[in-house]
Parts: sequence; C-alpha cells; structure tokens
Amino acid sequence: MEGTRTLEEVRAWFVANGLTVREWAKQSGFTPEQVYAVLAGRARGRHGAAHEIAIALRLKARPAEADAWSPEEGQLQNSACQKFLAEGRTR
Repeated sequence: MEGTRTLEEVRAWFVANGLTVREWAKQSGFTPEQVYAVLAGRARGRHGAAHEIAIALRLKARPAEADAWSPEEGQLQNSACQKFLAEGRTR
C-alpha cells in the first residue's frame, strides 16, 4: 500500500475518479455526514467510524496487526509493550 494522503490529495482523488463524497460514502458503508466530518476536520479519525474512514481514504496508515490489542486473547500483541511490562515498569 502506498503512503498516506493529504486532504487536498483526497479531494483531488475524488475528482480524478469522478466520485462525489456522498457516492463514495455509500459505496464504502459510511454515512456521508461521517465522511464530511472527517474531511472538514470535525472528526479527527482517532476511533470508530471516523478512524475507519481516515484509513479507507488513506489519511492515516492502517495500524500494524502486530501492534494491536487482542481482546480475544486478552493480551498485548505489541512487542514494545510486552517488554515494558516484563521490566516491571508502570510508567
């Protein structure tokens, strides 16, 4: 996957591909309001639908699978976190 895009690049991508934000939102399973909120900066893309939209539009990189919390396994998958906890550090 290529790197992330700027907001201007995302807007240019919509024009180059002949898509409106509304069309892309519906095709991608998001509401147009959610996508417009991300593009306008009202939603920062930190979690939830805004996070998924930011990743889908390549405004932010997809998190590495190895760096994710796995609630099914009940443990941290990130090696840096495991090392931190193994050292007995709390902060």
